[in-house]
Amino acid sequence: MNKHGISCFRQEHPVDKFKMMSHLQKNNQRFFLFLILCIGVTASAFLTKPKPVMYIIGDSTVRNGTGKGGDGLWGWGSIIQDYFDTTRIHIENHAIGGRSSRTFLTEGRWEKILANLKEGDYVLMQFGHNDGGAINDTSRARGSIKGVGEEMVEIDNLLTKKHETVHSYGWYMKKIHQ
Repeated sequence: MNKHGISCFRQEHPVDKFKMMSHLQKNNQRFFLFLILCIGVTASAFLTKPKPVMYIIGDSTVRNGTGKGGDGLWGWGSIIQDYFDTTRIHIENHAIGGRSSRTFLTEGRWEKILANLKEGDYVLMQFGHNDGGAINDTSRARGSIKGVGEEMVEIDNLLTKKHETVHSYGWYMKKIHQ
């Protein structure tokens, strides 16, 4: 009691306690629903398996120009996605006209794909069309040695102005396969 005889202790009304308890219960329910939702979203992220990628590599028979049919020129890699269920597999066409198995490797194009390649992915390749060209000249210098063995020749590439070891077509195919 204070000096005026009034009790300083406030007694809560039972309805106030009920409202407070009801409010706490609703907040707890919301918190637990939010927590369950967070756990579910996180779990589904770990359980959802990403779809595999099919990487396509090759020359102009696979992708001509930009791959959009300019001048009516198409490579089969530009339309292959029409034959697959792209909700189950992602298709990336990395082929480029004018490349051989040799230049696809020496230009670092295979390394870029290899850096992203995961278990379950696929690589579909077609080379050979340009591998029969000149090994060293000033216009294309993209040929490889005929054969599948360990044959090689050292050149000073007239086009790139770099020293290079040129291998057999089979050697380049094995290098991509490894």
